[in-house]
Amino acid sequence: MTEAIIPNKLLPCCIIKQQNIDGEKLTLKESDDYRWFEYAGTSMQSIMSLSHPAQIIMPVTHSFLLFLLIKPSALNILNLGLGGGAIERCLAQYSALSVTSIEASPAIIEMAKRYFLLPKQANVICAKAEDYIEACGQQYDVVLSDLFVGEQNADCLFEEGFYRQLAHIMNHRGLVLINLYVTSEKVLIEVMLIIKKYFPFVALIEFKAFSNLVLIASSVEISCQQQLKENKRGLMESDKLGIDDIINNMTYIPNF
Repeated sequence: MTEAIIPNKLLPCCIIKQQNIDGEKLTLKESDDYRWFEYAGTSMQSIMSLSHPAQIIMPVTHSFLLFLLIKPSALNILNLGLGGGAIERCLAQYSALSVTSIEASPAIIEMAKRYFLLPKQANVICAKAEDYIEACGQQYDVVLSDLFVGEQNADCLFEEGFYRQLAHIMNHRGLVLINLYVTSEKVLIEVMLIIKKYFPFVALIEFKAFSNLVLIASSVEISCQQQLKENKRGLMESDKLGIDDIINNMTYIPNF
Protein backbone atom coordinates (compact mmCIF):
# COMPACT_ATOMS: atom_id res chain seq x y z
CA MET A 1 0.00 0.00 0.00
CA THR A 2 1.35 3.43 -0.93
CA GLU A 3 0.15 7.01 -0.78
CA ALA A 4 0.50 9.94 -3.15
CA ILE A 5 3.87 11.66 -2.73
CA ILE A 6 3.53 14.47 -5.29
CA PRO A 7 0.03 15.89 -4.66
CA ASN A 8 0.73 19.29 -6.20
CA LYS A 9 1.31 17.66 -9.56
CA LEU A 10 -1.49 15.14 -9.23
CA LEU A 11 -4.22 17.77 -8.98
CA PRO A 12 -6.33 18.54 -10.84
CA CYS A 13 -6.79 15.08 -12.29
CA CYS A 14 -9.36 13.16 -14.30
CA ILE A 15 -10.63 9.61 -14.17
CA ILE A 16 -9.87 7.86 -17.45
CA LYS A 17 -11.13 4.38 -16.58
CA GLN A 18 -13.07 2.53 -13.88
CA GLN A 19 -13.98 -1.12 -13.59
CA ASN A 20 -14.82 -3.73 -10.97
CA ILE A 21 -12.50 -6.68 -10.37
CA ASP A 22 -13.94 -9.40 -8.14
CA GLY A 23 -16.20 -6.84 -6.49
CA GLU A 24 -13.43 -4.25 -5.94
CA LYS A 25 -13.12 -0.96 -7.82
CA LEU A 26 -10.13 -0.25 -10.05
CA THR A 27 -9.76 3.45 -10.87
CA LEU A 28 -7.29 4.84 -13.38
CA LYS A 29 -6.44 8.54 -13.03
CA GLU A 30 -4.34 11.09 -14.89
CA SER A 31 -3.01 14.61 -14.37
CA ASP A 32 -0.93 16.72 -16.73
CA ASP A 33 2.24 14.98 -15.57
CA TYR A 34 1.31 11.55 -14.19
CA ARG A 35 -0.91 8.51 -14.63
CA TRP A 36 -1.71 6.18 -11.72
CA PHE A 37 -4.27 3.72 -10.43
CA GLU A 38 -6.09 2.88 -7.22
CA TYR A 39 -7.51 -0.53 -6.45
CA ALA A 40 -9.80 -1.68 -3.63
CA GLY A 41 -9.30 1.60 -1.78
CA THR A 42 -7.94 5.11 -2.24
CA SER A 43 -4.22 4.39 -1.94
CA MET A 44 -2.08 4.77 -5.03
CA GLN A 45 -0.90 1.38 -6.28
CA SER A 46 1.40 2.50 -9.09
CA ILE A 47 2.30 5.76 -10.84
CA MET A 48 4.02 6.68 -14.11
CA SER A 49 5.54 9.94 -15.28
CA LEU A 50 4.06 10.72 -18.70
CA SER A 51 7.25 12.50 -19.80
CA HIS A 52 9.75 9.98 -18.30
CA PRO A 53 7.98 6.60 -18.19
CA ALA A 54 11.10 4.61 -17.26
CA GLN A 55 11.68 6.65 -14.11
CA ILE A 56 10.44 5.06 -10.88
CA ILE A 57 8.48 7.61 -8.86
CA MET A 58 7.52 5.87 -5.63
CA PRO A 59 10.32 5.58 -3.03
CA VAL A 60 9.15 2.11 -1.95
CA THR A 61 9.42 0.78 -5.50
CA HIS A 62 12.63 2.76 -6.08
CA SER A 63 14.23 0.91 -3.16
CA PHE A 64 13.93 -2.33 -5.15
CA LEU A 65 16.74 -1.00 -7.35
CA LEU A 66 19.12 -1.68 -4.47
CA PHE A 67 19.46 -5.17 -5.88
CA LEU A 68 21.53 -3.61 -8.68
CA LEU A 69 23.98 -2.41 -6.03
CA ILE A 70 23.89 -5.38 -3.66
CA LYS A 71 24.12 -8.01 -6.39
CA PRO A 72 25.44 -6.31 -9.55
CA SER A 73 26.10 -9.70 -11.17
CA ALA A 74 22.37 -10.59 -11.10
CA LEU A 75 20.90 -11.61 -14.45
CA ASN A 76 17.65 -13.50 -13.76
CA ILE A 77 15.02 -11.46 -11.93
CA LEU A 78 11.60 -12.62 -10.72
CA ASN A 79 9.12 -9.82 -10.02
CA LEU A 80 6.08 -10.90 -8.02
CA GLY A 81 3.31 -8.37 -8.61
CA LEU A 82 3.15 -6.42 -11.87
CA GLY A 83 1.03 -3.42 -10.83
CA GLY A 84 1.53 -0.62 -13.35
CA GLY A 85 4.78 -2.10 -14.68
CA ALA A 86 7.15 0.44 -13.07
CA ILE A 87 9.85 -2.18 -12.47
CA GLU A 88 9.47 -3.58 -15.99
CA ARG A 89 9.77 -0.15 -17.64
CA CYS A 90 12.82 0.74 -15.56
CA LEU A 91 14.68 -2.56 -15.92
CA ALA A 92 14.12 -2.58 -19.69
CA GLN A 93 16.99 -0.05 -19.74
CA TYR A 94 19.32 -2.73 -18.35
CA SER A 95 19.66 -4.97 -21.39
CA ALA A 96 21.58 -7.75 -19.63
CA LEU A 97 18.72 -8.51 -17.25
CA SER A 98 16.07 -11.17 -17.84
CA VAL A 99 12.87 -10.26 -15.95
CA THR A 100 9.91 -12.57 -15.38
CA SER A 101 6.82 -10.91 -13.89
CA ILE A 102 3.97 -12.71 -12.13
CA GLU A 103 0.51 -11.13 -11.84
CA ALA A 104 -2.67 -12.87 -10.72
CA SER A 105 -5.15 -10.42 -12.30
CA PRO A 106 -5.71 -10.47 -16.09
CA ALA A 107 -7.31 -7.01 -15.77
CA ILE A 108 -4.15 -5.57 -14.19
CA ILE A 109 -2.01 -7.09 -16.94
CA GLU A 110 -4.25 -5.62 -19.63
CA MET A 111 -4.20 -2.21 -17.92
CA ALA A 112 -0.39 -2.24 -17.72
CA LYS A 113 -0.18 -3.01 -21.43
CA ARG A 114 -2.75 -0.44 -22.53
CA TYR A 115 -2.16 2.47 -20.17
CA PHE A 116 1.28 2.04 -18.58
CA LEU A 117 3.56 1.37 -21.55
CA LEU A 118 4.49 -2.13 -20.45
CA PRO A 119 7.49 -3.03 -22.65
CA LYS A 120 6.55 -5.36 -25.50
CA GLN A 121 9.37 -7.71 -24.54
CA ALA A 122 8.11 -8.02 -20.95
CA ASN A 123 7.65 -11.66 -19.91
CA VAL A 124 4.44 -11.59 -17.86
CA ILE A 125 2.78 -14.75 -16.53
CA CYS A 126 -0.77 -14.65 -15.22
CA ALA A 127 -0.69 -16.70 -11.99
CA LYS A 128 -0.78 -16.35 -8.23
CA ALA A 129 2.71 -15.76 -6.90
CA GLU A 130 2.58 -18.66 -4.45
CA ASP A 131 1.33 -21.03 -7.16
CA TYR A 132 4.08 -19.97 -9.55
CA ILE A 133 6.95 -20.43 -7.13
CA GLU A 134 5.52 -23.76 -5.97
CA ALA A 135 5.62 -25.13 -9.52
CA CYS A 136 8.69 -23.19 -10.67
CA GLY A 137 11.55 -25.19 -12.14
CA GLN A 138 13.82 -22.19 -12.75
CA GLN A 139 16.44 -20.54 -10.57
CA TYR A 140 16.60 -16.79 -9.95
CA ASP A 141 19.31 -14.43 -8.75
CA VAL A 142 16.85 -11.89 -7.35
CA VAL A 143 13.18 -11.96 -6.33
CA LEU A 144 11.22 -8.71 -5.95
CA SER A 145 7.92 -9.05 -4.10
CA ASP A 146 5.21 -6.36 -4.19
CA LEU A 147 2.18 -8.48 -3.37
CA PHE A 148 -0.99 -6.74 -2.26
CA VAL A 149 -4.69 -7.41 -2.54
CA GLY A 150 -5.95 -3.85 -2.71
CA GLU A 151 -4.45 -2.18 0.36
CA GLN A 152 -3.70 -5.39 2.25
CA ASN A 153 -0.64 -7.64 2.21
CA ALA A 154 -1.12 -10.90 0.34
CA ASP A 155 -1.68 -13.75 2.81
CA CYS A 156 1.30 -15.72 1.48
CA LEU A 157 3.70 -13.13 2.94
CA PHE A 158 2.92 -14.50 6.40
CA GLU A 159 3.24 -18.18 5.49
CA GLU A 160 6.46 -20.09 6.10
CA GLY A 161 5.95 -22.25 3.01
CA PHE A 162 6.20 -19.16 0.81
CA TYR A 163 9.72 -18.38 2.03
CA ARG A 164 10.78 -22.02 2.02
CA GLN A 165 9.86 -22.24 -1.63
CA LEU A 166 11.51 -18.88 -2.41
CA ALA A 167 14.76 -20.22 -0.98
CA HIS A 168 14.35 -23.32 -3.15
CA ILE A 169 14.13 -21.34 -6.42
CA MET A 170 16.98 -18.94 -5.56
CA ASN A 171 20.48 -19.30 -6.88
CA HIS A 172 23.28 -19.49 -4.34
CA ARG A 173 23.83 -16.02 -2.88
CA GLY A 174 20.32 -15.07 -4.03
CA LEU A 175 18.56 -11.91 -2.87
CA VAL A 176 14.93 -11.17 -1.97
CA LEU A 177 13.33 -7.72 -1.57
CA ILE A 178 9.81 -7.58 -0.12
CA ASN A 179 7.43 -4.63 0.16
CA LEU A 180 5.49 -5.16 3.39
CA TYR A 181 2.77 -3.05 4.99
CA VAL A 182 3.50 -3.32 8.71
CA THR A 183 0.66 -2.80 11.18
CA SER A 184 2.68 -3.45 14.35
CA GLU A 185 6.14 -4.33 15.60
CA LYS A 186 4.80 -7.75 16.56
CA VAL A 187 3.83 -8.48 12.94
CA LEU A 188 7.26 -7.38 11.70
CA ILE A 189 9.08 -9.61 14.19
CA GLU A 190 6.91 -12.60 13.28
CA VAL A 191 7.68 -12.17 9.57
CA MET A 192 11.41 -11.69 10.16
CA LEU A 193 11.59 -14.81 12.34
CA ILE A 194 10.11 -16.82 9.47
CA ILE A 195 12.37 -15.23 6.84
CA LYS A 196 15.53 -15.77 8.88
CA LYS A 197 14.96 -19.53 8.84
CA TYR A 198 15.74 -19.47 5.12
CA PHE A 199 17.64 -16.20 4.61
CA PRO A 200 19.86 -15.52 7.64
CA PHE A 201 20.98 -12.04 6.57
CA VAL A 202 18.23 -9.42 6.72
CA ALA A 203 18.10 -5.63 6.42
CA LEU A 204 15.10 -3.33 6.31
CA ILE A 205 14.35 0.06 4.83
CA GLU A 206 11.96 2.48 6.50
CA PHE A 207 10.20 5.41 4.84
CA LYS A 208 9.19 8.66 6.52
CA ALA A 209 5.97 9.12 4.55
CA PHE A 210 4.78 5.50 4.48
CA SER A 211 3.92 2.66 6.82
CA ASN A 212 5.50 0.26 4.35
CA LEU A 213 8.85 -1.38 4.94
CA VAL A 214 11.09 -3.10 2.43
CA LEU A 215 12.78 -6.21 3.79
CA ILE A 216 16.01 -7.32 2.13
CA ALA A 217 16.94 -10.95 2.72
CA SER A 218 19.87 -13.04 1.55
CA SER A 219 21.69 -16.29 2.22
CA VAL A 220 24.96 -14.34 2.38
CA GLU A 221 26.00 -11.11 4.06
CA ILE A 222 24.45 -7.95 2.57
CA SER A 223 26.89 -5.28 1.40
CA CYS A 224 27.53 -2.39 3.81
CA GLN A 225 26.06 1.04 3.13
CA GLN A 226 29.36 2.58 2.04
CA GLN A 227 29.91 -0.19 -0.51
CA LEU A 228 26.41 0.32 -1.87
CA LYS A 229 27.06 4.03 -2.36
CA GLU A 230 30.25 3.22 -4.25
CA ASN A 231 28.42 0.68 -6.43
CA LYS A 232 25.78 3.18 -7.56
CA ARG A 233 28.04 4.33 -10.39
CA GLY A 234 26.55 1.48 -12.40
CA LEU A 235 23.03 2.91 -12.20
CA MET A 236 21.32 4.95 -14.88
CA GLU A 237 21.46 8.65 -13.97
CA SER A 238 17.71 8.90 -13.35
CA ASP A 239 17.84 5.86 -11.05
CA LYS A 240 20.52 7.44 -8.85
CA LEU A 241 18.15 10.19 -7.66
CA GLY A 242 17.37 9.68 -4.00
CA ILE A 243 19.20 6.35 -3.76
CA ASP A 244 21.56 7.68 -1.04
CA ASP A 245 18.56 8.51 1.15
CA ILE A 246 17.26 4.98 0.69
CA ILE A 247 20.66 3.48 1.57
CA ASN A 248 20.92 5.71 4.66
CA ASN A 249 17.55 4.41 5.86
CA MET A 250 18.73 0.80 5.85
CA THR A 251 18.94 -1.07 9.15
CA TYR A 252 20.92 -4.31 9.28
CA ILE A 253 19.29 -6.91 11.54
CA PRO A 254 21.79 -8.88 13.64
CA ASN A 255 21.78 -12.65 13.42
CA PHE A 256 19.99 -14.36 16.30
